[in-house]
Amino acid sequence: MSSRNLLLAVFLVAMASVPFVAGEFWMRLIMQIMIFGLLALSTDLLLGHAGLFSLCHASFFAVSAYVTAILHVRHGFGTAVAAPVGILAGTVLALIFAVAVRTRGVYFILITLAFGYIVWGVTYRWASFTGGDNGVTNVPLPSIGPWHVNDVTSYYYVVLI
Repeated sequence: MSSRNLLLAVFLVAMASVPFVAGEFWMRLIMQIMIFGLLALSTDLLLGHAGLFSLCHASFFAVSAYVTAILHVRHGFGTAVAAPVGILAGTVLALIFAVAVRTRGVYFILITLAFGYIVWGVTYRWASFTGGDNGVTNVPLPSIGPWHVNDVTSYYYVVLI
C-alpha cells in the first residue's frame, strides 16, 4: 500500500469517527466545511484546468440551493424531486451565462463579477421569495422514498459520502 493510499485511509477513518468524538456543533461545522469544500473544488476545476477565473461561481451553487430549498419547504416536493431540479436550475443558469460570455482574461473576470452581482441582487432584493438575508429556513433533512435521514449523525454520513 502506497503512502498516499495509507494517508487517504487514515483520513477516511478519522472522518468516519467524527460523530463518535465530536458534538453536534462540530459535526455541523465539518458538514459545512465539506459542502463548501466541494464548491472550492469546482472553482479549482474551473480555474486550474480550464484557466477561467470566475467571480460568479457561487451563483450557480446559490441558485441550486435556493431552488431545492424553496421546492422542498414551500411547495412540499421531496428530496428526490427538489434536488435534481435545483441542480438543473444551476446548470441552466451556467448555460445562460456561458452563452452570454465569449470573452477571456480580465474581461471574463469583470463579466462574471457583474453576473454574480445580478444573482446576488435578485436573491437579496426579492426577499418575499428568497428570504433575503435569512434565506429559506426550516429546511428538513433529506428523504428519498422510504429512506429518511432522521438525525445529524446520519446526515453527516450522507454529506461525507
